[in-house]
Amino acid sequence: MKVDREDLEVPKSGAELDNYLRTLDEDEISALRLDLQEELGAIKLQIQTAQQLARETGNYSDGDWYRRAHGARTVKSNQYNALCAELRRRRIALAEETKAADAARKVSFHRAFVIAAKKALDSDTFERISMRAEEIATEGVEA
Repeated sequence: MKVDREDLEVPKSGAELDNYLRTLDEDEISALRLDLQEELGAIKLQIQTAQQLARETGNYSDGDWYRRAHGARTVKSNQYNALCAELRRRRIALAEETKAADAARKVSFHRAFVIAAKKALDSDTFERISMRAEEIATEGVEA
């Protein structure tokens, strides 16, 4: 049964937030990223508007509201940064998996090539090619 993520509150920070992010799939992370960007934008706009109003009129906003707004901005920024770190972690893991799969495929190709060459060539020709390949490999000479 899939949990409706809309009903869950995103943890504010720390290991709880990291663990939460690891449970999300790519679509959920993308949606959360957009939500956090919107929320951060709205909070920043409110703070900027309050600051502009204070400059123009000298009428300062409630100090308690101002502290809560800055606190909310900090929490949302931390969540966004953790989300970006999780995305980086996933991209690095995917790149490493891809690299390992490519290396395994390359080894498989080389092994298959040698087997095919042994079957297709007479033993003397195969031996000469094999010795020359060994020379190139040890000397680092390009063909």
